[in-house]
Amino acid sequence: MFSKKRQTRKAARDLCRHATHLLNMRGDIMPQRESDELAGHHDRLLAAVQANDEAAMNEAGEELGHLLERLAPRPARAALRENLEVLVVAIAVAMAFRAYFLQPFKIPTGSMQPTLNGIRYTAASKGDGDVNWTHRLPASLLRQLIVGERYMEVHAKRSGPVSILQHGNSSTAYIRISGVPHKIDLAMSHFVRNGEHVRKGQLLASGIRHAGDHLFVNKVSWNFRRPRRSEVMVFTTDDIEALKEKKTHYIKRMVGLPGERVSIDPPYLVIDGKRVTESKGVARVQSCEDGYTGYEFAPANGYALGGPADFVQLTAEQYFACGDNQRNSLDGRFWGSVPSANLVGPAVCVYWPITDHFGLIE
Repeated sequence: MFSKKRQTRKAARDLCRHATHLLNMRGDIMPQRESDELAGHHDRLLAAVQANDEAAMNEAGEELGHLLERLAPRPARAALRENLEVLVVAIAVAMAFRAYFLQPFKIPTGSMQPTLNGIRYTAASKGDGDVNWTHRLPASLLRQLIVGERYMEVHAKRSGPVSILQHGNSSTAYIRISGVPHKIDLAMSHFVRNGEHVRKGQLLASGIRHAGDHLFVNKVSWNFRRPRRSEVMVFTTDDIEALKEKKTHYIKRMVGLPGERVSIDPPYLVIDGKRVTESKGVARVQSCEDGYTGYEFAPANGYALGGPADFVQLTAEQYFACGDNQRNSLDGRFWGSVPSANLVGPAVCVYWPITDHFGLIE
């Protein structure tokens, strides 16, 4: 009994609030007769609430409810409209946050390994111990969601002889069968040889695809302080003449600051004629341990840092960037400096996948 009376009081208060809101929003444009009628029903219901008269609350509430429905009818599919409005606001807030504060960024290549991983593959097949029940549905969905790993196979789309093509130093190869290309990674397990005749549907290669690290970039901090050596930097490729890729983003380690003279004495980074020792990230690359190979010359002559006599003199508006994976990084050693106007911000943390790289970036 008490619970029912309490619910009646709560419903009555809600009706009173609705009526007050309608009067505040539309009272100045509402016809005087309707405004007076609404105010009268509101006052009557409020008096019943204050008197704690359940019967009076039910009667006055029913009358006020009918009046509100007539003066401000509930729109069709109101719940859907309200949910859409909330979704639109949430998206707008997220986009504003992305535009001014934190921007998500995905590592596409291996130029920053082993600090950060790009998309990569490892050899695996159903016949070895690397592929187990966690790679089969539905467990595989959870595995992909958490650690970003997915077992995949490449099958022949046509029958015919195999022709394997590799482009330069790329880790990607193409198996061509009867004119149809099949893209595979060289790190995957391969089950066919060049010139071999295969049937449609036959297994060509298999492996585990590892998603590249996804991280957040702080777009605010460099507005209040100068960039520091050894920070992992994200920048745009606009106005870097030697780079063919335009209007895209690169991620490298900042190793040279404005006004400095940058050179390399393998495996050391040299700034203004002295080896760098005070920067933790740079020191880790120079250690030649745990997968790092130290700083190396660009593997060809004629580039910015192609040999012992080469150096890059930075102006007051230029920075120098190098990938931690020196043997597989298209960085400042090839194309020179990064204009300060191109800087986006330092990489802060890896938010996915949840692996040993998850968390703050150093």
